[in-house]
Amino acid sequence: LVIGGSGGRNHSVVVTQAGESFSFGLNSHGQCGTGSVKAKTRGIDDIILTPQKCLLPGACTQVACGTEFSLWLCDHKVYAAGCGQYGVLGDGSDHSYNAKDASIQIVYEPVATPKQIQHIASQNVIRIAAGQQHCMALDDLGNLFSWGNGGYCRLGHRIQQDEFKPRRIETFTGRNAVPRDAVMAGGQTSSLCVGNGPCLFQWGKLKVSGDNQTYPTASEINGWNIRSIACGPNTFVVAAENSIITWGQAIAGELGYGPLKKSSANPMKCDALDGGYVHQVAAGLGFTAFLVSPNHPKLMEAPIWNPPIDIPGIPGEIAAAPKRGGGGGLGGRGNGLAKARAAA
Repeated sequence: LVIGGSGGRNHSVVVTQAGESFSFGLNSHGQCGTGSVKAKTRGIDDIILTPQKCLLPGACTQVACGTEFSLWLCDHKVYAAGCGQYGVLGDGSDHSYNAKDASIQIVYEPVATPKQIQHIASQNVIRIAAGQQHCMALDDLGNLFSWGNGGYCRLGHRIQQDEFKPRRIETFTGRNAVPRDAVMAGGQTSSLCVGNGPCLFQWGKLKVSGDNQTYPTASEINGWNIRSIACGPNTFVVAAENSIITWGQAIAGELGYGPLKKSSANPMKCDALDGGYVHQVAAGLGFTAFLVSPNHPKLMEAPIWNPPIDIPGIPGEIAAAPKRGGGGGLGGRGNGLAKARAAA
């Protein structure tokens, strides 16, 4: 039984109820954590077509994937494999070398076997997250660590500097320690984490234009019981109580406002999913996904996607099912968050 998973640019990793982890997809940098990388020949990549077991020393409870790397949480310790660019493997090196004698050609040595991140080996880590090129880990004392690409201040250390080892974010210390049940997420150039209040903190490049937020700062989303958050390249989504809140610069309607509104600079409720329970959210390039309760009151109003071609394994009666509700997708223009919250 699969209880969790994550995806990178071209690979996926899942976790089972038994504590095992399986991966599949592109493995050219060892990001699948299977212990080996096939020698790349001209025109042929190392692709794992069926799930293979990851080589982990203990029971796995969570996985987080970046562009070409993966993190595993096993027995409160963090393990990493894949491409070490920007120091995302947390071992003090980016594993790069010059492959040419007469010129410069930087190559990153694959790390195919998950290695424990020693710099936080003494911490009891309870949660991990990964952006495209950076990582975060939360311990049981409320300390939040980050490492990897420091561009746009996405690591929260007030400077644009890559960190090759986990470094504690000073904002979350003392009475500002991160709650044990907090959720967090990394995006393309930003990070989110639920802090005391509860309040959603954010940092990095949060808008397409404008200055970077160099350290964690409280957002206007406060007082909500947040259970899931996700970041796309320039979009953000929050599942809280019986509402979905989205904002950012969308490219394909992924904020769920409907055909009349595509983007929002400020957090807004997504009316199409308001009033029901959403278990989890996920975001990527040009899309957002929602894991919705079967009893969600808006479920019967949502349209059903009909595949344009026959897909093996999908019963014909499902593929041929008529659309429900309106034909325009997940509609609703949404309301301003402050206004919606006051009426809740």
